[in-house]
Amino acid sequence: AFGRRLDEALRPSTVEGARPTRAQRPAHQKRAAVALVFRVQWSDGCPRRVDLEALRQQRWEAEVGQKAILELLFMQRTTRETDRWSGHVAFPGGKQDPEDEDDQATAVREAKEELNLDLDESGRFHFLGYLPDRPITGKGRRIADFYLVPTLWLQLEGESQPLTRQDSEVAAWRWVKVGALRPNLVTYDLISQDSFMSRQFAPWLPNFL
Repeated sequence: AFGRRLDEALRPSTVEGARPTRAQRPAHQKRAAVALVFRVQWSDGCPRRVDLEALRQQRWEAEVGQKAILELLFMQRTTRETDRWSGHVAFPGGKQDPEDEDDQATAVREAKEELNLDLDESGRFHFLGYLPDRPITGKGRRIADFYLVPTLWLQLEGESQPLTRQDSEVAAWRWVKVGALRPNLVTYDLISQDSFMSRQFAPWLPNFL
């Protein structure tokens, strides 16, 4: 799916403006955005700037002569009594503020606040696009008129920015190999909700994180 999204993102777009603008959405609708940030690592450990055209044409590995390893940035939310998503493994992101121009701006702002990750820095990241909006749930129930939009980003620079946690929001962060996310390699544990009612409902947590 990522390869297809990358290929589509690098082609000339013919559907600009297809997504509703903020002004076109219902005034009562609440929104949030997260940033799925990918980076390319190499089997020899040598950092290299991404060649978008070579990557899209699937010839970059042959040119470099090394195996490319795609990684995705995860974080764990800080445990807080007042947070219904307390302790969840997630992506950088959060609720849309009134001053945010659009969903992309929300993801950029939240990534900067939570991890000091500057997705707007010129030439360092490539915005790939959006995944479909998802209804937001909390405490096992869907929250009315509240939607999450995943935004996709590709790090272009070979060296990653130093990340700094916002302690009030982020307990930890980690780059994870996308290959480790195959269903046959991932197992989940559901922690009994009855045992942790005072600390909100426990999330599904991948064992490998």
